[in-house]
Amino acid sequence: QANGIAAWLHAQGIGREAVVAVLADRSADAVLAVLGTLAAGAAYLPLDLGSPDERLAFLLADSGARALLVPPALSARAEALVAALPQALPLARVAELAHADAPPVVASTASDAAYLIYTSGSTGTPKGVVVEHAGAVNLVRGFLARHRFEGQRLLMIPPLIFDASVGDVFPVLACGSALVLHPAPTELGSVELERFCRDFGVTAIDAPAALWRRWSEGWALAPRSGPLLPSLQLMMIGGESVPVEQVRRFASITDGRVVLCNHYGPTEASVCATLLPTTHAAEVIAADLPIGRPLPGVRVHLLDAHGEPVPRGVAGELCIGGIGVARGYLGAPELTADRFVADPFADGDARLYRTGDLARWTMHGDGAPVLQFIGRRDHQVKLRGVRIELGEIDNALASLPGVRAAATLLREDRPGDRRLVAYVVADDGIDAAGLE
Repeated sequence: QANGIAAWLHAQGIGREAVVAVLADRSADAVLAVLGTLAAGAAYLPLDLGSPDERLAFLLADSGARALLVPPALSARAEALVAALPQALPLARVAELAHADAPPVVASTASDAAYLIYTSGSTGTPKGVVVEHAGAVNLVRGFLARHRFEGQRLLMIPPLIFDASVGDVFPVLACGSALVLHPAPTELGSVELERFCRDFGVTAIDAPAALWRRWSEGWALAPRSGPLLPSLQLMMIGGESVPVEQVRRFASITDGRVVLCNHYGPTEASVCATLLPTTHAAEVIAADLPIGRPLPGVRVHLLDAHGEPVPRGVAGELCIGGIGVARGYLGAPELTADRFVADPFADGDARLYRTGDLARWTMHGDGAPVLQFIGRRDHQVKLRGVRIELGEIDNALASLPGVRAAATLLREDRPGDRRLVAYVVADDGIDAAGLE
């Protein structure tokens, strides 16, 4: 079926370096659309069904998408979206395309674009990150080297619009394991998750750290007559800080049988740059779980304001080099030049991505240093695994009629209860509820 999708795209003249949009839900059809796009040699752009039509239209125009693939359930939304565009865009329902025995012959290279993911922008406009095949393949190889993916049944929590999904779909399928899909996994409570994992034989889960924390708190409080998630072997988390105390509680209720792996990495470094596996976290000295050590093919440097390495134990900006560094931001050469800089520690035209994250090397129980995440050096935040530029929210609010100024911040009124709060200076008589 993926080959049939690729053949249809090829017949539209779509191939290398072309962008194909996928109106993505949590279905096998959406995954097929991604696979078919790659088989045609093109790059896929996942679009969120929950986004306003204006935002989707902007992404389609900004990316220069050549076609739109949709699961059948989303056909009506897709037709309305395409009808509102100034130029016609070929649209295909995934399940209705003919099958083919083989994909088109495409001479793809490691430097071709594989996918395009839009992240929040500080100027109020989303920015598209172009990731090449070399980075995506390095991620797959690194995950297969560091995780035991063979024979797993992985429950994929991140939707396709988040780059974390790349670390689920391709490593799992590359080694012949199974992806397990749920239409709304973030809405599962701890009890519902247990039942779902039992019914579908789930052995591995990939989830934002905030969601894992919510689940583990529920599991710790619930009475139990038997072992928790007896089939679970691997829990992958990332996106926010993870208290070591909670890791140890999770280990106690899972009998120390589940490998918990903390992932760190921005979209601009092909999903994941460093990771730390643990079970009881007995080897961890810090209060929060470290973000670990680089994946194969990835280099990390902690640099000061002058681009010089900082001593061990001193905070510095985490800069990432190696195969996983993305091509840059689509249509934004100045922004690309600012964040993707020459790598002075490597030969040739290698580059570093300046993450804006602060970290330091700290000692680990095994005697080798690991990276400890400290925070941001700008106004970007992460909430429930989603990277958010507070400036984008400020600009969106300030553009509304009657709003003179706006400021957004991330508040944590009690441990684990983190939320975005926006403040506005508004004209008299404005309807505050309308700002939502």
